[in-house]
Amino acid sequence: MKPRILPLVTALTLLALAVGGVYSAVHYERWKAESVLSEACDGVLVHDQAWDLLGVGPLTRLDIDVDKGSLNGSEQSLDVRCGVARDVEYNQGKPTHEASIEVRIHGGSFPDSPVWSDGHAGKVNGGHPPVPLGRGWKGVFNTTEADYESARRAEGATSILLKCTNGRPDLLVTVEAKEEDVSYDNPETRLRHARIATATAGKASQQWGCGAQLGKPLSTVGLPVNDVESTPLKATTGTCAGLPGRRGAVTHGWESRRSNAPLESCELGDGRTHRTKEGGEELLHFTRYRLNAYYSAYAKERLAFERGSHLGTGPLPGEGPAGELSRSGYWRTASCPGDDGPALFTVVRRDPESEPSDKPSHAEAAYQRTALKAFAKRSAAHHGCTLKETKG
Repeated sequence: MKPRILPLVTALTLLALAVGGVYSAVHYERWKAESVLSEACDGVLVHDQAWDLLGVGPLTRLDIDVDKGSLNGSEQSLDVRCGVARDVEYNQGKPTHEASIEVRIHGGSFPDSPVWSDGHAGKVNGGHPPVPLGRGWKGVFNTTEADYESARRAEGATSILLKCTNGRPDLLVTVEAKEEDVSYDNPETRLRHARIATATAGKASQQWGCGAQLGKPLSTVGLPVNDVESTPLKATTGTCAGLPGRRGAVTHGWESRRSNAPLESCELGDGRTHRTKEGGEELLHFTRYRLNAYYSAYAKERLAFERGSHLGTGPLPGEGPAGELSRSGYWRTASCPGDDGPALFTVVRRDPESEPSDKPSHAEAAYQRTALKAFAKRSAAHHGCTLKETKG
């Protein structure tokens, strides 16, 4: 009997075509993903870091594209925004774990605006105090909507200040990362998200001729404190160190370590364990006041917001050494060396038992001003700035 060579050859040919088809499909998806990343934000997303989060495809552009201005010539104003997400479609053979990256880059002046949450500092100042990146990076990381209990989602933001040379305005680079089925309790997740921001910042500095001195590669990223991770005020050593308490209301601080980060925060409130009516113990964690320090471009951004939302009769924030905010709070400024402009310090009430529009008592207002002065003085000194003194 003659060997059946023809069917064997046919089978091998079909197998080769099938393998080639799969390879071509994978290669095509990767090519499409590369195109999406290359077109987003003028190509400043570094592919390797983005793929670590999104995978190699399929990817889709988010409908948030903005590309205005430049840092060349006399314009000296830049606003770039973009977003890329994993193309998720259930029961269609595509990935089912959602993941996305949103990037915003700004250089130059800020328009007065009452919308704070959309800003660079607003993206990393929504929860408890952000943690500094360190390793020479002038930036911070914070969680925004992390699901600690079920570890089903990690959402966070990293914001970096690039000090440009050659007379160009500084750049702010902020990257939001969202990922399903992972947890920020895993240090690899935090590191993966923050590295997207540092890689993007480095490429942005090159893309727009910023020439900033970049930090070293990150090896670890801290985890911001959560609701129950407060510290008695007498034991604070970071951004809440040296701040006064207020009997019955302020006993603890929620802080991060102090560094060269251009954003610093401290929350003050009650973190004591109290007896319940049933005789058990309950840990209270009421944050009543939020203190923030803004430097360089972050101070300019915050001042633009305060001017855009100012409703009071006193001086506009930044016009003078100190004043009152429209939201039951106060501000102070400090002079800083070089061309950074003034630093801005604020305290606002976050008391869950009060409305933002409620007028504080004389005693509470005095406490806020005292706490703000102590916070601003320590922060300014650490950054080589001098707090502006008030009269009286």
